[in-house]
Amino acid sequence: MLNSTKTIIQDFQSQNIAQNMAIDGFEVSLVAEHSILSCLDEDASCLASSAVQTFFEACADLKSGNVSWAAVKFYYSIFYTAQSIAAKNGTLHFYYSGRPKCYKVNSTEGISKLKGNSHDIVWKYYKENFANSKFLTEINGYPAVEYFKRIREHANYRQGQFGDPNFDFEGLAANSGQIENLSVYASDKENYFTFDLDHAFVAFPMRFLIENNHFDFKYIPYYRKRKIVELAKQINFNVKLLF
Repeated sequence: MLNSTKTIIQDFQSQNIAQNMAIDGFEVSLVAEHSILSCLDEDASCLASSAVQTFFEACADLKSGNVSWAAVKFYYSIFYTAQSIAAKNGTLHFYYSGRPKCYKVNSTEGISKLKGNSHDIVWKYYKENFANSKFLTEINGYPAVEYFKRIREHANYRQGQFGDPNFDFEGLAANSGQIENLSVYASDKENYFTFDLDHAFVAFPMRFLIENNHFDFKYIPYYRKRKIVELAKQINFNVKLLF
C-alpha cells in the first residue's frame, strides 16, 4: 500500500470508523470516497513509475547477463502495472487487521473481504475485470500474466542457484540480444512479438507497460525520474517511446 492510501486508512481510523471496515458492505461517505479516488490516481501514477523503473532495471540486468534477476524484475514490472490498473479504475486493495479487503469507488458493493496474498488478489482482479484483454493470450499454454508468474517462481524458488547467464524455462528465450530489439517491441502495436517465445521475455513486459501506462510526472519524485532516465541511457533506449 502506498503512502497516499495509507493516509486514507489512517483518516478512517481517526474518524473512529475503521472498525467497520471489517464488515462486508460497509458504506464509505461521499467525502471519503472522493479522497480515496484522488489518492488512487496518485497511487496509479507512482505504481506505473515503479513499473517503468523496474522494467529498465531488468533490461540492465539482462544486458549484464544477470538473467535470473531480470526474470524476477520483469515479473514485478508487470505486477506493478497491474496494481496501477486497479488503482486507476478506482479499486483500493488494502489490509485491515492483517486481512485483505477491497473497496471499489462508485460501487454499491461496499468494502468486501478477499482471500489470498497480494499477488493472488491483483491477478484475480485483473482476470475478472479484463477477461477479454489481449494480455491474457496464452504463452506456452498459460495466460501470459500467469506465465510470467511461473517464470518468476522458477527463478526465485525452483532453479536453486542462479545459473546465469543460462536460464532454462520451458523453451523461453532469455538473452541479452533481446535488448537490441527494445525499439521494435515498443512500436509493435500489433503485438507480433509479444507472445512469441523467442521474444516474450522482454516484449510482453514492455507492451503491457506501454498499453497500460498511467504515468503522470507531477506525482513522481525527482530522484525516480532521474533514475529512469539513467537506466534507459544504460541500455541505449529513448525513454520517450514509452509515453
